[in-house]
Amino acid sequence: MIILSFISAGPNLQSQLARALYDTPLHSVFSLNITKQISELDLDDDDGIVDNYDADVGNNDEVLEWLVGSIERWKTENKTFFNRVDGLNLLPIFAKMFNQVFTQISFLKTKLTSRKYKDEHLSDFACRFEYIVNNAALIQMNDVKVVLANTAQTHNYDTFRNNKKFFKSNNTIARNISAVENSEHENAELANLFYNALSTHPIFQMNVSISRDNQAIRKPSYRLLWQDKKQSPKQASDEFELLINKAIASSKSFSGQKKFDRNDFINWFNYDFNAALQMANKVVRIVDNMPEIEPKGTTVKGKALDVMRHYVYTS
Repeated sequence: MIILSFISAGPNLQSQLARALYDTPLHSVFSLNITKQISELDLDDDDGIVDNYDADVGNNDEVLEWLVGSIERWKTENKTFFNRVDGLNLLPIFAKMFNQVFTQISFLKTKLTSRKYKDEHLSDFACRFEYIVNNAALIQMNDVKVVLANTAQTHNYDTFRNNKKFFKSNNTIARNISAVENSEHENAELANLFYNALSTHPIFQMNVSISRDNQAIRKPSYRLLWQDKKQSPKQASDEFELLINKAIASSKSFSGQKKFDRNDFINWFNYDFNAALQMANKVVRIVDNMPEIEPKGTTVKGKALDVMRHYVYTS
């Protein structure tokens, strides 16, 4: 929907938005079974999916009307940008952006199984998506000083749900914004116009409860079901061995060396950072939940785990 609003206009935009709202998602249970329905009556009172901040977003017709009107106003407000670019030329940028976005979302989903994220709501996940998308755009437009670390990983919900507090505390996205704003590249002005248009997109405003003094505050709505996943020591050990051996083998293949080397492992990690960090998060979570399977620090696996811990705890 975000991409459509950048590349489509007029009647085409409305019809394409309507299809996005009304068509059954391809990869869903509803696509396999068109008679499958969910209603409020299907949910038990103690399911805990919706909390006191449940919001009425209206039916699809009302949402479509709001989206079309909001996107038209948004395009008018950002006409300086849209008058200077052909929307289709943005597709390569969006392709790179969303490759980063979905990689980070996949990694984020593994973190949400931690007890620290028990207060996660759907509105929080939508907010994380917003920050991740905006940061991915900044990375693509940053010609120097780019900060590649993941963003929106915090479980401090008081800070996270207030955009001013979040930007003050999150160095990753704040530094990337500053780098683009102060860039001396010949296309710096266009890059700033693009970021301003993207960051104020109406789809993100749907998740804002209060907006005043350039401050967006999001009240939590639709609590996500959280379940503590328990493994037996053998299951944890088997999964740990599988992942750590895969990581070590990948680093050796990358370096071309037969023996494990910590620096080679670090170089491999930074080369394919998002994929490596996703694997590292799983490894660290397994060991943190089952300390008795942790290898000695002097062993190859212990050294690899130490590197993984560093990146997981500092990203």
